[in-house]
Amino acid sequence: NDTMPESVVPKRLPSQHGTNGTPSAVNFLDQVCEYVENNKDCYILIDSAAIITEMSNVDVSKYLMGKIDQRFDGVVYFSDKSNQIMIILRNEEHLQLSGCHIDTKKLFVYLDEVHTRGTDLKLPLTARGIVTLGKNMNKDKLMQAVMRLRDLDYKQSVVLWGFKEISAEIAMINGIRLDEISSKHVITWVTYNTIRKNENDLYLVMKEKLKYVIKSRAFEYQKKMNQIFMNPLSIAYVNQSSDSVQKLYGTTPQERNPIDILNQNMGAYLRTFYGRLKSE
Repeated sequence: NDTMPESVVPKRLPSQHGTNGTPSAVNFLDQVCEYVENNKDCYILIDSAAIITEMSNVDVSKYLMGKIDQRFDGVVYFSDKSNQIMIILRNEEHLQLSGCHIDTKKLFVYLDEVHTRGTDLKLPLTARGIVTLGKNMNKDKLMQAVMRLRDLDYKQSVVLWGFKEISAEIAMINGIRLDEISSKHVITWVTYNTIRKNENDLYLVMKEKLKYVIKSRAFEYQKKMNQIFMNPLSIAYVNQSSDSVQKLYGTTPQERNPIDILNQNMGAYLRTFYGRLKSE
């Protein structure tokens, strides 16, 4: 079952310009303004993928205010300096949101990546938000972003924007065509990313745990068997990474099973240790 409402609509960015195939911040904001003009229920941009990195929040708000549909009297943003919620008006005056009484239907909201978690702003009941998708995005991050629209289970909705590389990855993982992508396929993709990250994290934790057990047992064994010199046991106390920099970055990353790699690395670790012990 789909864990997001049917009102969630996947959408690829209209163009792919800029460095490394990604649109510049200005070009991206132009696309946002065009979408907002053609979709009267769009009231918020949630940049959970941190697409906008070349501009400060105040610069983004200024640019949006100059380009956004005339139905808006101001743009809401978080101050880069004070972290307060601010509004920029048509006359470029900046006010705190708490001291402004403009109707929410006349305000457009911009949330940078840092503030896509925990921010609670009142939005129109039928508001639609643009949510950006980023590489390796996990399920928690996406859920935090889309739930900035508190009535998503009622009349509010989100549209998901991602680069063509993201769309291709979603389609590949789900075994579908690009034009078949829906919200449930995005959920499958972020869930897959979450599982993969957890597996990789588990591998690192378990590797260090096993090394600790080996070190502890080697030390206890040496205390009981005084005739064994410390030299062959010293390897048990040297923190050597089984994943060297060359191994990690010298080749193109491939899909790997953390359990298999753990067994392989720990096997090599034990063979070296017991080899030295036997030679003594």
